[in-house]
Amino acid sequence: MFDIDDAVDFDRDVAPIFASRCTSCHAGASALGGLRLDNEFAHGASVRVRSSGSPDLLRVEPFNPAASLLWLKLNCDQPPSGSRMPLGMPALSPGERRAIFSWISRGAPAGLGGSSQFTSVDSTISGTWFDPSAPGQGIFLEVIQADPPGLLLNWATFAPETVVESGNRIVEHEKRWYVGIGELDPARGSANVGVFESSGGLFDSGALAASDSPVGTAEVYFHSCNSASLIYDIELPVGEERRRFARSIALNRLSPSPTCEAGRINVPPPANPL
Repeated sequence: MFDIDDAVDFDRDVAPIFASRCTSCHAGASALGGLRLDNEFAHGASVRVRSSGSPDLLRVEPFNPAASLLWLKLNCDQPPSGSRMPLGMPALSPGERRAIFSWISRGAPAGLGGSSQFTSVDSTISGTWFDPSAPGQGIFLEVIQADPPGLLLNWATFAPETVVESGNRIVEHEKRWYVGIGELDPARGSANVGVFESSGGLFDSGALAASDSPVGTAEVYFHSCNSASLIYDIELPVGEERRRFARSIALNRLSPSPTCEAGRINVPPPANPL
């Protein structure tokens, strides 16, 4: 097996492999198996997305190449379903496979370290954003007009564990609401926010006051009017313990803004906390 390259980056090292070796079949609306590996779709279409050909496997399971169908089809002569990829073309080189293996082994982060271009932003980036690999969840971003300007983040998601009844029957995945607020650097197109968990309160009522408890931090980086990355490092309760969750995810805007005219600028790449 390959040694893990700790410096691997999705934008710099992995996405170009997909673009050059996979997009003859996996691009556009007619991508085979619904797997798009072109441009900004590659991360959201592969990470934590269940395979249509092997429903028991995810296309990419973070930290686990051996359980990731994409890796198995690129590395094995006899994958769990279908044929070795790229179909009808030479196999990926050892260097290309090492990059993909390392990326998955490190959690399959969206990857920012190899990208030197981010976008300057203003209030027009306010709106609803989402992670394409996590349906039913969303992040609402609002630019706070102040000096210096700020960014308010509201994350509608779910608890990291399920609620069970009678020993083993899953009742539901409890909903969670996280709030982040911090300073926005418009020229650099980034924000550092503290993250809080909101709890208490009643639906449409002020009878009970909701409270916010700090759980960690997050960074938001904007690449265009409709593309961003969120890097979070938070601790959440799981059973009787608190567990750390740290990951980088790709965000897409739900509805493009006709007034957003973001400008591309070169800035130093951020550090990857994973």
